[in-house]
Amino acid sequence: MSTRETAAASSLSKGLDVLTFLAARERVTMREMVEQLEIPRPTMQRLIQTLSLYGLVLREGRTYGVTNRFRRWGDRY
Repeated sequence: MSTRETAAASSLSKGLDVLTFLAARERVTMREMVEQLEIPRPTMQRLIQTLSLYGLVLREGRTYGVTNRFRRWGDRY
């Protein structure tokens, strides 16, 4: 696996960790995600931005949660 492929796999893994964390909770702050998942804040911000662009995470005020779109994915299986 190339360095680029390894980095992409690592990013995907982190993104899935974030979704799993959020799906198990109602709403959480950026600080809670950073502390619990031990992902640096700048990385977490990029992950959340990407997940938001895909309609999987929604920010409301200072908290974040998964969207209905994300929850419907689980309902399909």
